[in-house]
Amino acid sequence: MSLECRIRPNAPSKPPKPEDKPDLRKPPILLVNRAGFELLERSYGVRGSTVYVCVERLEDGEKTGDAPAGEGTRKPIRRLATVMPATQDMKGDVVKMARAYMEGVGFHTGDLVRITAEKGPPKEAERIIVEDVTGEAALEGDERVFWEMGVAEYLRKKTTYIYPGANFELKLITSARLFRVVSVNAQVDNLARVQPTMKVSLAYAAGSLAPLEPSTLLNRSLVVDRIPGLGPQITALNEFLSDLQSPSTSLPFDPRWDTAAIAIHGGRGTGKTFVLNKIASSAASTLAVLQTDKATGPNGMREVFAQAMVQAPSILLIDDIDELIEGQRAQQSVGFIATMLDEVAADAAKKGSAGVIAIATCKDYFALPHELRRLSRFARGIALPIPDVPAKLEILKSFDIPLAPDVKDEVILEVAKRTYAFNPEDLKRLVANARQAAIRRHRKEEKKREQERGQVAVDGPDGDGKKEGSGEVEFCVRREELEGALSRTSPSSLNDINLRPPTVHWKDIGGQSKVKDELQRMIREVIGQSPLCLEPPKGILLYGPPGCAKTFTAQALATESGFNFFSVKGPELLSQYVGETERAIRRLFQRAASSAPSIIFFDELDTMGITPRRSGGGGGGSSGGSGGVGIGVLGALLTELDGFETLEDVVVLAATNSPESIEPALLRSGRLDRYLFVGPPGLQEREEIFAIYTGKVPTADNVDLAELARLTEGYTGADIRGVVNEAGHVVFTERGGDVEGAVIGMDHIRKAIEARGPSVTPKMLERYTKWKPSLNFRT
Repeated sequence: MSLECRIRPNAPSKPPKPEDKPDLRKPPILLVNRAGFELLERSYGVRGSTVYVCVERLEDGEKTGDAPAGEGTRKPIRRLATVMPATQDMKGDVVKMARAYMEGVGFHTGDLVRITAEKGPPKEAERIIVEDVTGEAALEGDERVFWEMGVAEYLRKKTTYIYPGANFELKLITSARLFRVVSVNAQVDNLARVQPTMKVSLAYAAGSLAPLEPSTLLNRSLVVDRIPGLGPQITALNEFLSDLQSPSTSLPFDPRWDTAAIAIHGGRGTGKTFVLNKIASSAASTLAVLQTDKATGPNGMREVFAQAMVQAPSILLIDDIDELIEGQRAQQSVGFIATMLDEVAADAAKKGSAGVIAIATCKDYFALPHELRRLSRFARGIALPIPDVPAKLEILKSFDIPLAPDVKDEVILEVAKRTYAFNPEDLKRLVANARQAAIRRHRKEEKKREQERGQVAVDGPDGDGKKEGSGEVEFCVRREELEGALSRTSPSSLNDINLRPPTVHWKDIGGQSKVKDELQRMIREVIGQSPLCLEPPKGILLYGPPGCAKTFTAQALATESGFNFFSVKGPELLSQYVGETERAIRRLFQRAASSAPSIIFFDELDTMGITPRRSGGGGGGSSGGSGGVGIGVLGALLTELDGFETLEDVVVLAATNSPESIEPALLRSGRLDRYLFVGPPGLQEREEIFAIYTGKVPTADNVDLAELARLTEGYTGADIRGVVNEAGHVVFTERGGDVEGAVIGMDHIRKAIEARGPSVTPKMLERYTKWKPSLNFRT
């Protein structure tokens, strides 16, 4: 529930003055009529307390007398405040506020605003940036330090609430200055509660910075301390920082070749944020932090970048930049960050060295938009990989696990070798699990010793009831507790297996009615809706030429059934380490069982190295071309499929372009014992597919779907999608890039069909139609 009102000042007859100051001992107060206040109070949910609201200026605010000349339509403004009922009668479409508050935050008389109740009181202020708006010469040197300390003392002791835009006057000794709050917690539109430990900084006035000499850019050399398991990466980072802090006098910073920004990238748990925290703790210069949960779009980013620039030398830390540039304003955010980084580079070129160093983290450096990876921007990246055995050994030793000294090195080395795919965070969870088990065992032993000591004291020869020596035993973690933790702790990389597929419905797949019907029947059997089924199926093999929607079909099955979806491509499970592939497959089935009802989908099954074994020699066999890894995969899959009777509501689905390359043992009854051919669509199905894809682009009235279906005999669904895309390129080329009002016509699609033939040949199709599962059993 919200109110939409027009702004009126509390004292309309009083013109605004620059020295007007808000009362910072209490939050900004908005006055509305009684009915409006009661509506907001109900929405806030706590009667009888202060009601905090968000007030947003809408874009259609009207131009009014106190607006700057030439200003028409207002830009949106969002602010936090409190609301109270007016003591006098007021119209329901009016909100009153103090002129000092209006002047500070940018509201004007007549602005149209929406007032909405907040979810709770404001957060505490942690970092405040203040600027001097007196209009006199900029503060420098000791005088600047003196006033900065005075501002901090004033805000901590004389104010209760603070918000960006608030003005206040400070008198020290014989002089007075006016100040304005620039940002609170790196935000420019919030309200916060003052607290004694908050940091207050005085911003430099724009244009007051003199070019800095390279030797003065940082108070001391910024060197990041060594981090266990990341030796080479920290060395590379320190080299980058050293080059920026101590440039050659003959080779100053050149934005054509140099960059003052670097990205640290890696998967979850590899230590990206840990590295940023290390940088922050090592820095002697100003820190500007841009966080995904605090930045409010370009406005919030602009404030953080401005803070870094005006308070150079500074370090700009951007955690999870890939999340920062997601969402509806992604392109806008990318463009803004790119522009700001160019300004940082230009500033460095002017000074000959970098006054601002930008360091970001992301999951995948190469997934960042190309605009952000150009020279002078994030042109360099440092990857934090999954640690190898020596790195894991270093990490485990840094945890100082309380193991018995005589076996400590041996046990830690064994754990390092057995934790394939574990990242630093996984290793920490592993040790925490082992430690918890040791604590439980230690407590039981202590309790038992207490009971034994009590019994000895009662039954002792003196009979005086006193307990004997404490007999305390030093706490330690045993090998078996680490063994148990290993069995319970999985690498988080497996958590990335897709539980929720892309949303695909049956209607999104043209044709394949037989395949759809069979899969839907299978789901009914699995959930017990088919009385004619003795036992539900365990697995289905989808086979056919590429581009015929096998993967698409599996995703649609998961979407329509509502089952959890574990989708893995064959090579993702393969490991060169003995036993790790089997362990990964076992965990996959365990996760599917715990998440039932679920579907396990093996895409590209033929790439897992489980080709048919051929007899030879003394009757021995090998998995053709797969080696030991292929045999391990096959054994693990057979074990899980044969033990499937313990699983309920779990379906195994596999897809392959080469059914003849599948080991026949997987195709026997009780395993992948149903086979569905997913082939090129027929005439009617091709018409349906054309309808789907042409419905997503502007087309002319002369497009004849039936004729298009006739012209594309042998085309797969992927081929037809390519034809429609190609037709769009034809139109683009014909119009010289002008696509305004353009539509795709029949002639364009005909040209696309001529340019793109079918990907499935009759010979390929013959191979699939002749294949029978029994053929794989031949030796």
